[in-house]
Amino acid sequence: MPHTEYPRLTVSAGWFGASPETVEAYLTSPLESVLSSVKGIKKISSLSSEGSCRIDIEFHPNTDINFARIEINEKLGSVIEELPYGISAPRLSQYLPKEVKDLQGFLTYTISANLSANEIRKYAADYLRTPLLSIDGVSDVVIRGGNEREILITVDYDKMRSFNLKSDDVIAAIENAEKIVNAGSITKKESAYLVKVENIINAAEEILEQPVKTFGGNSIKIKNIATVSDDFREQQSYFRINGKEAVFLDISKEPGKNIIKVADEVYKKIDFLRNNLPAEFKIEKEIDLSLEVRNDINDLFQNALYSFILILVLLLLIFRRFYYSIIIISSIVFSLLSAFIFFYIFNLSLNILTIASLILGFGLMVDNSIVVVDYLDRHFSFEDKKRLAVTTKNIFFPVFSSTLTTVAVFIPLIFFTGELKLYFEQFAIAIIITLLSSLVVTFTIVPIAFYYVRVKSLIKSEEIISLNEEKNSVLFMLYSFVLEKILRWKKLCFVSLVLMIGLPVWLLPNRIDSPVVSTLYNLIFDSEFSSEIRKYVNYALGGSLNLFFNYIQKGEVFAFGDTDYIIISLKLPNGNTIERINELTKKFENEILAYRNNFDNLTSNIFDEENALIKITFTKEQSASAFPYILKNYLTAYAVRLGGLEVSVYGFGPGFYSGGGTSTSFIVKVSGFNYNRMKDIANQFRKIIQRNSRVDNIDIDRSFYRYGDDDIYEIIAKINRNNLIKYDISIEEVSKLIANSTAGNLQYNKFRIGNDEVFYSVKYSNFKNIQQEQLENMSFNNAGKNHFKIKDVVEFKESKTLSSIVRENQQYVRFVSFDYKGPYKYGDEYVKSSIAQIKVPEGYSITQQQFSFMFGQDEEIKIWNILAFAFFLIFMITASLFESIKKPLIIILSIPFALVGVIFLFYFGDYNLDRGAYAGMLLLVGLSVNNSIILVDYLSKNSLRGEFKTIIRTSYSRIRPIFTTTFTTIGAMLPLIINVQQSFWKSLALSVSGGLILSSLFVIFIIPVFYYSLNFTKK
Repeated sequence: MPHTEYPRLTVSAGWFGASPETVEAYLTSPLESVLSSVKGIKKISSLSSEGSCRIDIEFHPNTDINFARIEINEKLGSVIEELPYGISAPRLSQYLPKEVKDLQGFLTYTISANLSANEIRKYAADYLRTPLLSIDGVSDVVIRGGNEREILITVDYDKMRSFNLKSDDVIAAIENAEKIVNAGSITKKESAYLVKVENIINAAEEILEQPVKTFGGNSIKIKNIATVSDDFREQQSYFRINGKEAVFLDISKEPGKNIIKVADEVYKKIDFLRNNLPAEFKIEKEIDLSLEVRNDINDLFQNALYSFILILVLLLLIFRRFYYSIIIISSIVFSLLSAFIFFYIFNLSLNILTIASLILGFGLMVDNSIVVVDYLDRHFSFEDKKRLAVTTKNIFFPVFSSTLTTVAVFIPLIFFTGELKLYFEQFAIAIIITLLSSLVVTFTIVPIAFYYVRVKSLIKSEEIISLNEEKNSVLFMLYSFVLEKILRWKKLCFVSLVLMIGLPVWLLPNRIDSPVVSTLYNLIFDSEFSSEIRKYVNYALGGSLNLFFNYIQKGEVFAFGDTDYIIISLKLPNGNTIERINELTKKFENEILAYRNNFDNLTSNIFDEENALIKITFTKEQSASAFPYILKNYLTAYAVRLGGLEVSVYGFGPGFYSGGGTSTSFIVKVSGFNYNRMKDIANQFRKIIQRNSRVDNIDIDRSFYRYGDDDIYEIIAKINRNNLIKYDISIEEVSKLIANSTAGNLQYNKFRIGNDEVFYSVKYSNFKNIQQEQLENMSFNNAGKNHFKIKDVVEFKESKTLSSIVRENQQYVRFVSFDYKGPYKYGDEYVKSSIAQIKVPEGYSITQQQFSFMFGQDEEIKIWNILAFAFFLIFMITASLFESIKKPLIIILSIPFALVGVIFLFYFGDYNLDRGAYAGMLLLVGLSVNNSIILVDYLSKNSLRGEFKTIIRTSYSRIRPIFTTTFTTIGAMLPLIINVQQSFWKSLALSVSGGLILSSLFVIFIIPVFYYSLNFTKK
């Protein structure tokens, strides 16, 4: 994929064990507050969920992302000290669209040895990760499997309390176990020496001897109240490939870097490292996504060969002269060479987008050559090179004009931003370079080659012969008959063309409230007969506009079965263990691995105690077989037999879900600046809709982003302030005691032991199994005077909370979901009427959430703006070149009918109008006027007397180049339509093909009549 700097960045942070509301209040809000002052921000949105938050920042297009990144890091550095204890450092990452994100972790290797996974992990971290990170193009190397070394200090709470110690005392003692302090300098014999106070740890056992406090004249040491173990971190997740419990190296690629080149460099580095491994170590490649890219490029080159051959065959059939066909087809080779020179000069990369664009451009590369060769064949009958230059000059103006209009359409695409830039920038650049290269080749190499072929083979001009033969040709007579009938019935033809485009009759309301015409209008349109025939009237009068707005699906739509993988999602209820979900995941793996030879890879991710994901990938050949469907049905049946967990299986056909969360009929979005006020609005809406007996399953705590989540509950500890004063204890002390007793961690830091930095954690011995009752009855004292229990100063209350909290531009967003038992149409009307009953305060809003798989509305608007601008630009260019208003009007008439051709093809073919289709429309705007320009220019030079028969004969002489360019352009795209599965290129090829067919017919049969009517019809 090409490199594109997207105007978006993401900040993420974690807070283990914190509820979504706590995360939002104490982590997300402070971060949003400082980030909102960063210059150039267009939109900021956040998602706070259990234990983590994510803030997405979108910038204005002209913002320098590099400076924005520096400013954000400065802001994060200034606020990190103010964040609560236990929060991981906020991490800034670059926004990546799906096409680029899929290539992160594009190479995965397994490392195995006769050692524990923890020891293998340490070796990989020490000796493998850094060399791989040094490769140009590698962005990250993640080590999965095994755990890092960790010193665990487990404090016995009862013993600690018996010695009248606080957790702060223990933490301070452990921190003082390792202290290195610069104590200034001293002068000795006229020399200055730095003084360093050093207290270091050489082994974990030394921590046990660290004194904490004196008690009864004796020194209380760590060993009196705690145990110390030097081991590895507790397993919190698992990752396996093909059932192997090993250590994996997950290598990610930098955006914009050549994936094949990076992969080759990784191969070399891995081979070097493999040769220097200890005897018992092995490194094996498990996943290589670069192979897929290599296959895609091979397929593109194969399609290029098919396109090349198909164009050559078409040229031979139409021109029936081998040398002419060779001259035209050679223009592809010379245009490609010229394009490569441009790519080299402007330092542009050859990637899948540009290669596919060049293949699509095969048809465009020969268009100009076809027009020039056809013109010279008819008009050059001498052996004089000077005459050749004059004849070529006559055709230069229309060819240059048509090329210029097509180039003009694509220039604005270069300045797109966001994800549209990924799709359109490289595509536009490749097309522009291709067209300019083709123009140069057409007027340099092609005329010279034509001259030498003509002189050598002594081919005489066909101009006189063709004009004599035209009068007796069956095709010419048929063409003349059709054009004369169109001229005779031109009003009827005009009406038919208008209806083909369409009138917006579907927008007419059933009823109106007008004192003048309402009676007659309602009698006609609000009748039963009108309702029955309205659909057919819309089809007849609405034309292509009716199909476009009401029937053609737009955007990227999820298609069942359009995958090369099966995904199994496992979810356990809250309160389970990592061992339990790991055991269930292994059961699924064992069932799948029994068919190891029938799939490519099996990856298993156990994320936490409740969630796991299994992904089975297949090769193209395996995907084409029946096995994926058989395996999916088997896994679905196996999932049904398992109890106590929710399982979803999808890919290769409709999905299966065993239970848990359900989809709802309607979702209403409430937004505002005050969280509690917004909740009141949601409750007000609930009271309105629950009066209707058809409404059920109302949930004002809906998580829109996390389908199927269990309800999340939190225990709220409400402080009794009066008792705090009574017992002379601070809120901070109470909070620490509760946090340390439930989360377990009193302290998390690291020691330097030898050459290693070793993390350590301090925990209470019973933190895993503590219950609410035990927590309430935990007692502690204040300076040895007051003994009391936690419940004396804190009241615990259970409350349901949102599974995630969403904010957009610092406004809270809340979703209310419910089911409506009845037709969706009536439910939709009921929702709108219910929303209308609520008086929404200033600064708040409540709207119905619409479901759509379309790409963003902003993106679609941008594309339509470009289409409109291109329409206007072509008119201005042709008007200035022809120095006329009538001729440009005739020329641009082919554009709407090219778009009509696209709509008809996508409607009758039941295709989805996605980004590729819109790119095809943009290309059509330029291509459809090419034939119009050639024909109108030819008519203006050869039909001066205004006789309609002369116009017919002149137009007929242009049929060959018009249909040849149309067929060769479609022929170049045909392999992409048949072989390519990627929706962008297939939709683009379909769009261009459908539009060119109809626009060519319009140019051949309608434009001559329009030209005659506007220029020569007598009043």
